[in-house]
Amino acid sequence: MEVKDIRKLSISDIIDKIKEVEKNVVDLNIQKAAGEVKNVAQIVGVRRSVARLKTILNEKKGACDVSTK
Repeated sequence: MEVKDIRKLSISDIIDKIKEVEKNVVDLNIQKAAGEVKNVAQIVGVRRSVARLKTILNEKKGACDVSTK
């Protein structure tokens, strides 16, 4: 998912997406341990997606905090 698409989502949608992507990370790590993952770089990409989602979530939460003060 691209950054511009993530920025269009609401905070609750981003939280749901984070849960979904983190579940993918866990599944990929289990597959890696079992030797079933052919593309290990995919795990790195998914972890970066989680970081990207969390960064934008914190930006949105920060913007809400500043506007309510």
